[in-house]
This record gives sequence, structure tokens and C-alpha cells, in this order.
Amino acid sequence: MPPTTPLGSVEKLDPLHRDAITTAVLRLLDTALARETFGQIIDGLPLCRIAYGQRGRRLYGEHPILRHVTLCPGVEEAADKFRSDLEMESLAFKNKLLDSFQDSEPNSRAFYLRLIELTAVAVHQIAVFLYNQDTRVHDRHTSNPHYTIDGATLWDDEPYQQRDDYPLPALPPPWKTLFSHPYYGAES
Repeated sequence: MPPTTPLGSVEKLDPLHRDAITTAVLRLLDTALARETFGQIIDGLPLCRIAYGQRGRRLYGEHPILRHVTLCPGVEEAADKFRSDLEMESLAFKNKLLDSFQDSEPNSRAFYLRLIELTAVAVHQIAVFLYNQDTRVHDRHTSNPHYTIDGATLWDDEPYQQRDDYPLPALPPPWKTLFSHPYYGAES
């Protein structure tokens, strides 16, 4: 079993450092990009333009994600509620990172680097938390099984007609999730 890294909360920071990380995370969550990103996770499916931009080559034919162009009703409100209810103390950070941030002089290069690192860790934790909630809001707004989250995720195009004179390559299998990045996938 790998050794575990001790985790801590922003509660261990002095007020100046705690306010800096809290302000940074809350300001980031107030951006349109963060609202849209976390909204997609709450919705259960990425928007077509996002999915296509990340994995376009594999979204061929009549893939159901191509119809998902807006967030479902209620998603933006749910994202706003999550942001307003967020308690920074519920997030866990490596103690070493918290200590490095605490030891940095405010407004120094080290301070801002650790602030960026803590903010990135916080945003990732929030995304994982929301994904694991498995709210599947999108499924409440469709009755067609092809356009549900599972229908879009497990979708596979009709097989091509094989011709003797022109062999076709096998298409890759569907992913386990459509939330991914070209250089990192949540498949494993």
C-alpha cells in the first residue's frame, strides 16, 4: 500500500493566507467559464462544442452529444447554489503545500505560486466532488434512451459495410466518460 500524504484544511492558515485562497477560489468560481464547466459536470454531459473540441475525431456520425448544445434547465442555478454553499474548510490539501503557502511572504513570487497551486487543487477537488455526486440532470430532460448520459457515453455508430477490395479499420471502443482532456482521461 502506498504511503498516504497527510492532508490539512485552510483552517491551519493565518487569516491573511486563508482569505487569499478563499478569495481566489470564490472569484474563480464566479467566472463564466467555471460556471459553464461545473454546470456541465452537474448536467452529466459536456456541451457539444466542448466535447468535440477535445475529442472531435472520435465523435463521428450521428453521435448523440452533437445535440447537446446548451445546459439543461436548472443546472446553472445548481452551480450557483453549490458556489454559495461552498465551505473552504471542506477541501483537503497536502500539509506540505499549506505549510509552503503559510511560510511565503504575502505578495511575493512564492506566495502567488502557492496560491495558484492551491487554487488548482481546490478546483480539481470540486470537479471530482461534483462528478461523484452523479446528479445526471440531463437524464431528467430526455425520454429518448439514445440521448441519455449512458446513451451518449456508450454510443457506437452503425458498423460500416466491409468491402473485399477496401478493408476498413476497426473503430475505437466508446469511452467510459465523455469528460476528458486530450492529454488526460478519466477512463482509468
